[in-house]
Amino acid sequence: MAKNDQDQAKKKEKSVSSADKQKSGKKKVKKGGFLTNFKKFFRDLKTELKRIIWPSKDKMIHSTAVVLSVILAAVLVIWAVDSIVNTVLTAAGFYDPMNVGTQPSVTTASTTESDSTTEGTVEVTEPGEETSITE
Repeated sequence: MAKNDQDQAKKKEKSVSSADKQKSGKKKVKKGGFLTNFKKFFRDLKTELKRIIWPSKDKMIHSTAVVLSVILAAVLVIWAVDSIVNTVLTAAGFYDPMNVGTQPSVTTASTTESDSTTEGTVEVTEPGEETSITE
């Protein structure tokens, strides 16, 4: 029984290898030079462009109007949502458009002088007021 299995396996290998040889023999791709391929590309491109069914002028105007209408609708929806969120956040106190970027900040700076270390605090107040430096 083992011998029959071995014989069948050998037959399969032979049939597979002969099938591979037949396939590889049939498909030989000719490689041309750069200029040949370049010319072939544009020749094929011209052929494909002739096959295209171009839309009529009326269809093109209609399609363009639909696209522009959808874009305008999207812009209006985004603007409306932005305005509503801005109003809600401003009313809730999360956002104050008058004081954006003018929040007071505190910065700690340290300097080293020969043997001693001095740390100072710089406090920045509202814009237009003096800045105080403490050491």
